[in-house]
Amino acid sequence: MSADPALDLAVAYLRLNGYFLITEQDLHVREPAGFRSLTDIDIIALRPPTALGPAHHHIGQAVEECLIVTDIDPTLDVDTTRFDVIVGDVKTAEATLNPALRTPGALHAARFIRTHLQTHHDLYRVTRFADPVVALLELLEKVE
Repeated sequence: MSADPALDLAVAYLRLNGYFLITEQDLHVREPAGFRSLTDIDIIALRPPTALGPAHHHIGQAVEECLIVTDIDPTLDVDTTRFDVIVGDVKTAEATLNPALRTPGALHAARFIRTHLQTHHDLYRVTRFADPVVALLELLEKVE
C-alpha cells in the first residue's frame, strides 16, 4: 500500500476488475549532465483476455472450479477477448492530464517491459519475479 489513499482505492478497484498493476513508476530522460526526472506514472494496469465467471480445470475426471473475476464494471467497457492496458494518473483534486504523459517517450517507456523481457529472455527465463505484471508478461513469453 502507498501513502496515497486515492491511489490505493484506484489500485483496489482495478484489481477487483482483473487488472495486474505497476504503481508509481518513475520516468527519467538522459541529458548531457545525467538523468532528469520527467514524471511518474501512477498506474500501469494490464488485464489479460479472460472470460467472465469461473474457470474450470480438469483433473482426470474431476473438474475444479477456480474463481478469478466474476464481474467487470461496465463503465470500463472492457473487451474480455483482448488485452486491456491503462496508463493512468490518479488525482485527488480537479482532474487534469499530466502533460508529460502525452509525450511519445513516456508512452513508449510504459510499454517497454515486454520488449525488454524478449531481449533478455535467456536470463529472465530462470528468474522469479515478485511484481505480478512483470511475472505475467514473462509467463506469456514462456508460453509463446
